Order: sequence, then C-alpha cells, then structure tokens
Amino acid sequence: MLHLFKSAKESCKNPTSLKSNIRLRQASFLSGVLLLFGSEAIVLAADPKVPANVIFEQGIEYSNPENQHLQLDLARPRQSSLLTPLVVCIHGGGFRAGSREGHDALCLRLAEHGYAAATVTYRLAPKYAFPAAVDDVKAAVRWLRSHATHYSIDGDKIASMGDSAGGLLALMLGVTGDVSAMEGPRNGDSTSSRVQCVVSYYGPSDLTQSYAKSADAAQVLPMFLGGNLETARDRHIWASPLNWVTPAAAPTLLLHGTEDKLVAYEQAIWMRDRLQACGVEVQLVTLDGAGHGFAGADAAKAEQAMLAFLGTHLGSSRSPDQGSIKEVKEDPNDVVVACVGDSITEGAGTSAGWNYPSQLARMLGKGWIVKNFGVSGTTMLKTGDSPYENTPAYQGALASKPRVVIIMLGTNDGKPQNWSHKKNYYSDYREMVEHFQALDTKPHVYVCHPCPAPDGGNWGINEEAVLEEIPQIDKIAKEKKTSIINMHEALAGHPEFLPDHVHPNNAGATIMAKTAYHALTGGEFEREVPAPVKE
Repeated sequence: MLHLFKSAKESCKNPTSLKSNIRLRQASFLSGVLLLFGSEAIVLAADPKVPANVIFEQGIEYSNPENQHLQLDLARPRQSSLLTPLVVCIHGGGFRAGSREGHDALCLRLAEHGYAAATVTYRLAPKYAFPAAVDDVKAAVRWLRSHATHYSIDGDKIASMGDSAGGLLALMLGVTGDVSAMEGPRNGDSTSSRVQCVVSYYGPSDLTQSYAKSADAAQVLPMFLGGNLETARDRHIWASPLNWVTPAAAPTLLLHGTEDKLVAYEQAIWMRDRLQACGVEVQLVTLDGAGHGFAGADAAKAEQAMLAFLGTHLGSSRSPDQGSIKEVKEDPNDVVVACVGDSITEGAGTSAGWNYPSQLARMLGKGWIVKNFGVSGTTMLKTGDSPYENTPAYQGALASKPRVVIIMLGTNDGKPQNWSHKKNYYSDYREMVEHFQALDTKPHVYVCHPCPAPDGGNWGINEEAVLEEIPQIDKIAKEKKTSIINMHEALAGHPEFLPDHVHPNNAGATIMAKTAYHALTGGEFEREVPAPVKE
C-alpha cells in the first residue's frame, strides 16, 4: 500500500510534491446513498434561546463560491471594549449532510464562557467534493480574521473545533495553515487562514485507512472524494490531516471513544503519534467504551477537557492592547509598559487575569499601564516557524508609545526545527531591541532570560537550548545597555510552578510578576496580589 510517510522523520514533510493535478476543483460524484459518516453526531437544531449577556447574529454571508452564498452564525459576549478569542465550530454529517444551525447552542455556551464562536456552512458532497469543504472553512477563518475589529474578535487567537467530518476539517485547518497548495481560491485576499489551536471530536485522520473499521465509509467517502480508494487514492491522501502534519501544526486536542464504529479510535492514536513525532503539542482524551457521539458523563468529561484546552491556548478576552481584564483609561503621564513575548507572556497555563503582565499591572498600580503583547507559539528567530516580528502584536507594541519594554522570547526558538537556525538568534534579538530603542519615547528595554523547561521540557521546548540562549541575551544587554530580568533563575528549581514543564501556573506567574516589579522599581512586592477586576 502507498503511504506518504515511512518514518517519524519523513512524517514532518508536506505532501506538496504530489502531482498538481490531484488538486481537483469541486469534482462531483453522484450517488443516491444516504448513510452518513458520523451520522450519530447530527442533531436537528431548534431555535436557540439567547442569553441576555450574549449577542447572537445569524445568517452572515462570508463567501459566495459558485453563487452558494455561504453563511455563518456568530455568538459573542455582550461587551464593547474587549477583544474576544474566537472558536470556529464545524458541523459533522459525513461531508454531505448536517447544517451550521446544529452548533448554534454550542456557540451560545462558548459565548457564555467568554469566547466568540462562529458556526459555519460549507459546501456538501456529492455536488461539491473535496477540496470544496476545506476551501470553505479556510475562507470562513480568513473572513472572520479580516472582520475581527468589527466584531471585537482577537484575530491572533482563533481555534477550530469540529465533530466527526467537521473534526477532520478542523484538523485540516490546524495542519495546513497558510499552505498555498491547500488555500483554495483567495481572490487577492492575503489574510491568513491559520488557527492557533484545534479541537477534534472523533474526527478521522487517515482516510486511506477508514474503510476497514467504519460502518459507512465505503458509502460516504467516495461521495466526498469523487471515487473510492482504488480510483481516487490521491484524493484520499490529500484529504487526510495525518499527511499534512509538520512542526508548524497547531496545538491539538483529540477526543475519541474506544468503541466508535464509524471513525475508529486508532485514527486519533495515529494523529497523536504523528503530531508528537513532529514536536507539536497534542492531547488525546480517551473515552473508554464511548461510541460516535458522547452523552452523559462522557460528554461532560469531553467538554471539561475542551474548555480547559481553549483556556490554555486562547486565554481570556483582553482590551485591544491591555493585559488587564478590565479596560484602563490611559493618562498621558502614565508609564506604558509593553510586554513582548510568546504564550507564557500571553498567559497560557494561567487563569483569566493571572498572567504575569496582568499581575504586574496590579502590583504597580496607579501611574502605570501594562500592556500584554504576548502571542502563543512565536519565536524571536525570523526563520522560526512563527516569527513574532510578523504578528500584529509586534506592530501594536511598537505603536503603544512605551516607556518600558519587557522582551521575553526564546522558549519556542529552542524547538529543534527552530534552533537549527540558532546562528541568527543573536542578530534577530539585537535588531528587535534596536527597533524599540529607536522609538520616539526612548523606552528602557528589559531583556528576559527565558523560563526554565524542567524535566525534559515539552513539545520540543528544552532546557539545553534555553541555556544556550542566555549568554547571547547577556551579550545583547551589555552591548545595547539594556537591563536583564532573570525569569530563569526566579523559577529554576521549582517544577511545581511549571506543571506542563513549559508554562508557569498562577503561582509561577506571580513569581515572574514580582521579579519584573523588582526590576522596574528596585523594591519588593510583599503584599498579596490583588485579584483581577472584571467589567
């Protein structure tokens, strides 16, 4: 049998070398079969009851391929000043049935948890075969990101989430972000379709292996792919998320039952193993004895895991450039502190309002404005898989008129695929420092020793690379006359504050904030940290 990947090393390659004619546009495969790949997940939607604290807009057109007028429904918290992380929800139904309305209630629940949530229509088989559905969900992400300001969405924090067939589409968003071969018609739109994390409820990962252990794959997949495994093997390969995994894939949560008769449990295991082989953060939640679609305790366990995962990777709502969860009106005489960094700065691993910039803001109090410009997964290296320099947050930090800048980038640089370019770390870091020092406000720049990565680290992040970075940071500090904040020393020897071996928890972030407080003021913060104030 043909497999794209023979080893873990090979598994980190994109299948872009396949012949370009595999990329078929809207191929149609007529069939009268009505069985659904994932039919147990389909629920008829009733008119949802909209909570008073939620805005719910239905029937928003986001794309019009072949005059299909594709629409989405959007739920979001009823607040005016905060930028809200977004979850794009993708319905199941065997690629040929189901509707966006089936996830309206889910979107409303997510909005009550502080997220914006959109459920999207996509073109269905057999009239529209692969890759139409992938093109559509990518178009939805691009449209929502380009309209983020209008809907108070944080365009740097978008997750994809789907069940069954929708789970596959959510995975495709996570593994093919900005891969040109899978972007579809863009009509001049350069907006990114990349998502920051993925949640897949019992989604298939390898369609070439779906036939043996699925009750209806033999009827459904030919409709989606324009042929069966014999006549359309290339399309089965291209439509399988497993074959697109690279180190640039988004962090992923897989939820799957061991007794699933439609999408075999092994599909989740294969996806987990492939992501791990590429150093990508992945979590598999196994529901023993559960089938296709969860109920009762299984549904509750899955939802708890989903919300925890979103909380870690999307964080909480924030004001457009302010780390505190309450909007702060600036005084021209206030000292603006711009915190530049990755997911540790952003707040992964902490509760809402307890990331280190938010705690630092409450410690400093009146006269200081601390702004959180952290972006998950980013690198100092311009040749890294997600350079901070390319983010809107970097431009926001430069434009924030800071008088103090705290830079903490290097954690993700240590991943093997990034640290292979380590010769550029010093020069890229120095250049960023110089850009901030050249601002009209002439800010004082603090460079941070990255947090430790104890017990072997995680997701390719490792202590050895961090220790290689620290002397380079010290050299920059000496040459550019910046100050050093030693976050590494502050947390070293305290693995209890880094439970996933990378991200500080609330207590760890408190230590970081106190360390920064001492660097900025020369004093010690010995009182209890005030709780965050919600609007």
